[in-house]
Amino acid sequence: MEFCLFYQGELPSNGTKHDKQRIRSEIAPQLKVLWNQEPLQGLWEKRNKKEQGLSTLIRTIGAHNFLPIVTDELHLYAEISIDMIRPGRPGSLIQGGDIDNRLKTLFDALRMPNTTNELVGDPAPNGSPLPCLLEDDRFITRVDVTTHQLLLTLAPGHVMLLMKVILKKNAVTWENIGL
Repeated sequence: MEFCLFYQGELPSNGTKHDKQRIRSEIAPQLKVLWNQEPLQGLWEKRNKKEQGLSTLIRTIGAHNFLPIVTDELHLYAEISIDMIRPGRPGSLIQGGDIDNRLKTLFDALRMPNTTNELVGDPAPNGSPLPCLLEDDRFITRVDVTTHQLLLTLAPGHVMLLMKVILKKNAVTWENIGL
């Protein structure tokens, strides 16, 4: 399964839990659309029927609910190809910080929080889960990053990201066969 995610905004090199949650929240609507399309929609409906005795896809940390796509339970992993478009000449990484720490902030934002210490804000009032790409960033097995010069003015530290995500299976199961 392949799809693209887009992000435009600040990508700090040593992002705080607030930065990561802001990025996570901005990407979540795209993932919600994905969950409402096949093949994920069928998986969601199947997994959340209690009479089938299947565990839910929702993960709970503290009082917050998350809905990751890539989980150990579904035997999936992700390969991500990133086009990072940012102000500054090619090869210049001074504006916004070093690329490796900026990517670490991004990867942390693509996954659900691991502990309650990473949580920010109040949970959704109706308990609806926040969609996220990964249960854990250890499920990223390949990364390809290409930087481009943005010929527009953005605030310092801001970028535009186009992320092509390829989901692969490390085992074929009845649940992930359509992915």
